[in-house]
Amino acid sequence: MSGKAPKEREHYFIPLEGREACEVEREVYLCWYAGDRQERYQRERDRKNGLCSLENLPKIVYGEDSRSCADVFPAPEGSAEDVVMRKLLTEQLYHALGRLRQEDRQLIDRIFFEGVSMRSCAREMGVTHRAVQKRRDSILKNLRELMNFD
Repeated sequence: MSGKAPKEREHYFIPLEGREACEVEREVYLCWYAGDRQERYQRERDRKNGLCSLENLPKIVYGEDSRSCADVFPAPEGSAEDVVMRKLLTEQLYHALGRLRQEDRQLIDRIFFEGVSMRSCAREMGVTHRAVQKRRDSILKNLRELMNFD
């Protein structure tokens, strides 16, 4: 494990959801700490680079964040009807994405929102590029059905 390890102590605790903390062995704590630090680093990097994930999309679209929808989506061209239609489709897409399984939503997030290649996703998942392609196509078909675009 690279990086600076926490100094030696008698007891090590990791926070748990719904509970305060759990005492663990030093090795378990070091693994958890490394993973936690990696996640924080990635969130900081994403925030710095202005990346938008599916989890943050509702905050941005519905104005719960200081950024506006215009920061995420290019300004639509055309008539007022086109603008309204695009907004409705965006909301419909958001709701359809929310109905997907978490694993499927994460794959779509990685490919379309984070710009990760399907080959990289395949390596991370330990499957072939073709398996990721098929899964992506299946998820997109499911999204079309959820959005009534059969």
